[in-house]
Amino acid sequence: MVHEIELCNGEAKAYRNRYIKTDYFEAVSNNKPPSLGDPRSSMANTHIVAHARTLLALEETHLPIALNGNLSTDGPYDFRGALKTSMTAHPKICPKTGEMLFFGYGFFPPYLTYHRVSPAGELLSSREIPVQKPTMMHDFHITERYAIFMDLPLTIDTSSKNQTALPIRWDEDYGARLAIVPRDGQGEISWFEIEPASAGHAMNAYEDGPEIIMDVCSKTHVFKPGMKDGAPFLYRWRLNTETGEFSKTRLSEDPIEFPRIADDRVGLPYTPLDTPLFSIMKRLISFTPVLSVNSTWYRESRRHSPLTATPFAVNPFLLAAKGPALKTMATYWFMLTTS
Repeated sequence: MVHEIELCNGEAKAYRNRYIKTDYFEAVSNNKPPSLGDPRSSMANTHIVAHARTLLALEETHLPIALNGNLSTDGPYDFRGALKTSMTAHPKICPKTGEMLFFGYGFFPPYLTYHRVSPAGELLSSREIPVQKPTMMHDFHITERYAIFMDLPLTIDTSSKNQTALPIRWDEDYGARLAIVPRDGQGEISWFEIEPASAGHAMNAYEDGPEIIMDVCSKTHVFKPGMKDGAPFLYRWRLNTETGEFSKTRLSEDPIEFPRIADDRVGLPYTPLDTPLFSIMKRLISFTPVLSVNSTWYRESRRHSPLTATPFAVNPFLLAAKGPALKTMATYWFMLTTS
């Protein structure tokens, strides 16, 4: 479900919500089995993004679903036939160029593809990133010059040997590496071996001389046979692209997931202060909002809303109509799961 709140001079003026009526939604609503192998049959329940006057509801193994200005569902969106893969639920929009960068992963070749979209919404380029086997890659990083992919041991395994509830498992032998890809999709890909870990949501990344700084919510492992999953913490990964040296430092004392930074700092130097995060409490549906990351942790009272990644997107239709008035008036769209 997508929700809309209109804010004016610091006050909420209007609210509405709509179900996203995908093929999956229609099938389940009519007690029919959904066609999960169909790239158009998305649940569209993970994230929402506004770009080039288009609002897209996302779920990482299918095509995005386009919505219109009144929140009704337009349907699957493939960038005028140019997109041939799924679309990640976590694209990045460059605050300097206006480009939208994203990837798609699949169970079958090509396992990983990097895409670049112009500020006007044209899919400019698609490039396969050669990986050894399919992995569950939920998020990635961008900097001013690079897109960074975390090729980690959470592999996709549909064989009978896989004893997990999902078709994914931890494969220690797969190893872990970072792919550093030029942002324009051209040129050589640089690969760097790193310490195995799992990665949830990426907070931000930026360049500091020859180093790439990446802040990411990470666990030591997930779906590892015979072991319980650990809690995710916010880590700073640091990679020296000249020497290959890699290090990581834990930034949070408490378990952390679903970080969010200001859109105008994506891929740029920043400090993880006054950055909204959510601290996981017992189960993923129970959160304590954390107001900032610094030496003191300030918390609001615990809330119990069944949130997804809590994405917010400014209404692109209002942006075109109101222009500078958005300083005092804005409509935000966000997504929540529903029971």
